[in-house]
Amino acid sequence: MALGRISQIRGSELSVERLEEGRDELQSVWVLHGVDEETIARTAVRRVVAADYMQVVDPDRVSNPHGEHALEAYRLLEPLEPLQQEQEQQQQDGPQ
Repeated sequence: MALGRISQIRGSELSVERLEEGRDELQSVWVLHGVDEETIARTAVRRVVAADYMQVVDPDRVSNPHGEHALEAYRLLEPLEPLQQEQEQQQQDGPQ
């Protein structure tokens, strides 16, 4: 399972920017990964999750010693667990 932000819709294709689950002091948010966008089929989207956009201070004190740089992040407003459980069940059941 991957979580991403849709940046553009082109017919049956979407441009998606991946999000990473935050670590350490950013545990409760998903942070924009910063790599190139991926193009995926609309049918690959399994769920749209409500989230609040925010900017958080980059915790990397080596590249951001004065706390001047921010990261784009999202706090999810609903849990991902039901989707994860559904996917695990599908993997256990195998192809049909």
